[in-house]
Amino acid sequence: SISTADSTSDADGDGVSDHDEALAHTDPNDPLSYLAIRKFTASAKPPPGLLIGWDTTTGSGGDYSMPGIAGELLMDQAYALDATAGSTDGTFGSAISGTAVGAPAYAVRTATPGSTDTLGIQIQNTSGLDVQLDTLHFDYTPFFSAGPQDITLIYADGDLGVTTGALVHAVSGIPATGKNSNYNDFDWSLTNLTDFVLAPGETAIFKLIASNAGNPSSSGGFDNVALSGDLIGGEYLASLAWRGQIGKKYQIMVTTNLVSGSWQPATPHTDGTPAETSITISNDEAAFYRLDVAPY
Repeated sequence: SISTADSTSDADGDGVSDHDEALAHTDPNDPLSYLAIRKFTASAKPPPGLLIGWDTTTGSGGDYSMPGIAGELLMDQAYALDATAGSTDGTFGSAISGTAVGAPAYAVRTATPGSTDTLGIQIQNTSGLDVQLDTLHFDYTPFFSAGPQDITLIYADGDLGVTTGALVHAVSGIPATGKNSNYNDFDWSLTNLTDFVLAPGETAIFKLIASNAGNPSSSGGFDNVALSGDLIGGEYLASLAWRGQIGKKYQIMVTTNLVSGSWQPATPHTDGTPAETSITISNDEAAFYRLDVAPY
């Protein structure tokens, strides 16, 4: 126990005192001890579909998101979050239902190009699996006939093997439907990109840019913005979290049989950190997991 572990002795000779090992939930008598897994969740892999979506906020978790996916709507180059406007159709683009109906909308105008005309979409893969990006869904309308009628989608930045600033899609002559109405629906494929798979830890940023307004002070609005796709891996997911220690390395091991099976690496070694580390892994069948810890 922590209360009785010696603060100076080092029973397993790994350079960490028995007291500190007990605090870190490692075995003071085993130099290759197993660290306590603090969180463990298991589930069937979600079906292909919504990765992350926004219809009321701009936050990092989205209004809806798949486990292991983070992101943010970037409003620093947009005009305003307009609480008096919003799409009434209840879908992300035309394909995914379940959004909030109505306000707010993410307003843009062409008064200051590069500062008021652009909505950014950031997605980050925080899982332990590759993530395939399939489609960007969104609703858009000029609020009035003089509002921006054209929309361009570019790849702005990130870890995909795509040229920064590359044109992905464009549309012109979008009709105005009003501030509170059934906005025009768009479902733009991302599989035409040279790279549309985010590896674990990777990020991608896309930008929707409005243009061609009859009056630069007249706005248009986006709503119900989402990215859809799929986690690439087995049919079952396991998410494990632990607090590590600097100077240690960690590895998740897996076996499907505790009696006769052998333990195999499920992940590469991960450097220790005092912060909580979380990894999601996949398997095609039920399995048992352990976390190994060893000194460098």
